Amino acid sequence: MNFNEFYQLVKKRFSCREFSSEKVPREMVEKFLRAGIEAPSGRNCQLLQFRIFDNPKKITELSTAVAEIKTKLGSPIFRPENFDPIFYAAPVVVFIGADRKSPSEWKMSDACFAAQNIFLAAAAADFATVAIGSARYFEKFPEIKARFFSTDFEILLAFSLGRPAGDLKQKAPRRDLQVFWEN
Repeated sequence: MNFNEFYQLVKKRFSCREFSSEKVPREMVEKFLRAGIEAPSGRNCQLLQFRIFDNPKKITELSTAVAEIKTKLGSPIFRPENFDPIFYAAPVVVFIGADRKSPSEWKMSDACFAAQNIFLAAAAADFATVAIGSARYFEKFPEIKARFFSTDFEILLAFSLGRPAGDLKQKAPRRDLQVFWEN
């Protein structure tokens, strides 16, 4: 792949908030996750773990739990008219995390690097993703988190994955590049 092909892939990737109900084969999910573990890892610790949900009932339960937490925090729920305003009715939801006891101070960076690789791999296969920042709220309410995860699993990042509903959409325009050369 040359630079122009790569740049077109980067531009193709967008945050999707409307997924089709088409199932994502688990083999594809695992291919995308393999791209994720190829990302840089602080001090090469490679501590990331993935928790994948592809059962619609369980995803609805997760969404309800996040909405419950957001209500407790007084945080608004965007797009409340949606059937699933948290995970956008995606057929797959992935939580990236690590063992809470692991000593690495780089876990969050590692999760972000992995997610970017996963998002690009998904885009290359005409799948879509969206990062779900509010999924980290589970960390503030261990009693709610315990319904879905072990207490040792520290949630770093989550995202929804699936085929976009309808045609692939263009992402929001990007602002101009701001570069300041410091000499």
